[in-house]
Amino acid sequence: MRRLFTLLPPLLLAMAVGTAGRDLASESDSLIGDLQPEQKSISETVGTVDDFARFTKQGCDCSCDCQEGEDNCDCECACPDDSLVAAVGKAVVGAPPGMFPSGLQQFQKDGSGPDKLRVIWLMSFPNSGTSFTLHLIRESTNHTTGTNYALEGDIKDKPSEQILPSPEGDEGPFLELVPNRVTTVPQKYILTKTHCHGFCGSRQCPNYIHTARSFQMGCRSGFRAIKNEETGRMEQVRTTYDADLVKGAIHLFRHPLDNAVARHHLELNDARAVGDNEFIATFPKGKQGFAKWCRHQDQDRTLFQKWVISNDPRLRFKMREIPCFNEFFKYVQWHNYAFTTTQDMGIPAMILHYDEYDNDLESTLDRILDFVELPKDGQRVDFIKGKLYRDYWSDEQKKNIVEFLQEFASAATWKELSRYDYS
Repeated sequence: MRRLFTLLPPLLLAMAVGTAGRDLASESDSLIGDLQPEQKSISETVGTVDDFARFTKQGCDCSCDCQEGEDNCDCECACPDDSLVAAVGKAVVGAPPGMFPSGLQQFQKDGSGPDKLRVIWLMSFPNSGTSFTLHLIRESTNHTTGTNYALEGDIKDKPSEQILPSPEGDEGPFLELVPNRVTTVPQKYILTKTHCHGFCGSRQCPNYIHTARSFQMGCRSGFRAIKNEETGRMEQVRTTYDADLVKGAIHLFRHPLDNAVARHHLELNDARAVGDNEFIATFPKGKQGFAKWCRHQDQDRTLFQKWVISNDPRLRFKMREIPCFNEFFKYVQWHNYAFTTTQDMGIPAMILHYDEYDNDLESTLDRILDFVELPKDGQRVDFIKGKLYRDYWSDEQKKNIVEFLQEFASAATWKELSRYDYS
């Protein structure tokens, strides 16, 4: 059987499937499916010369009306079933069910499309500005982003949509699905969230001392969401994808003092999500609640027993005066291993500080887009500066924290941390 397909460029395709309040299920059959001749002109459709070339490479018979001196053509192509998916060459996230024969994605097989898509990590210790960065890129480019982790966003009732086709993409990463938002999957690199082994909070994973190898595996690991057909519930399955998929990384930093407080806020949010009222009452939001949370965190003596006692008694004494020293150790170790991971993998890495958004949002965005090779063709996104938490520590505590961070930081990590104002 052969199918007819009328070319749509990414922007028009996004518009076609993203119009609010419209029932598009029937229209999807007119775009891709067993079309009848009278259905061919259901909409004004335009394809580019490159689209025409791609379709003909896939064995499609195309007839195009190209205006001289212009890049756009009105094309109509008849394709074998096994070439249709290959020829489409564009992916749309947010399309209605049935828009494409095999879900939300279609993959191009000629070596330049989404089946050759590779990952650029957004590597971040949790609460460093990951969500804003992904939102900024998605809205500024109209391209989707990726994630290692299923069911953590707003859509929790749908199975994961893998970035790459099977079998290569079975282990992730996955498309970041956003409600009521239509975006196009990039052609070359997709910015993909990974917290490496920082994904778990201390309430879930107390074992936080890693090796370089275990850390890198954590960067490539996540969860796929699947539906249990018996219970009807969504479940998560552990996944780990191949390192060869990763071609770069954006290494995101946030001021360690602000990050520690944000970690407390994250655990409060997690407690609210599961109805842990005891945790919320014991460690409420605010300076006093944070101090109690730090004391609770620091009851874990692993760091004392395995590291400090055998290293530096002077530093051990100072640590007793540092609230949340375990959190600061997790933070600095995470960044040390992030540098080690990108170096060991031989991938380019861009350093990004969260406060750069406040200093110069546009130039920071341009730098990110240049690194991930995406166009700025979306809408402007404003940055709302968050609260600073310097007053949560005394001057003496902040002095000890700086000394502690410098002691455990690698040269590369300390170079970045030394730029911050700790006063």
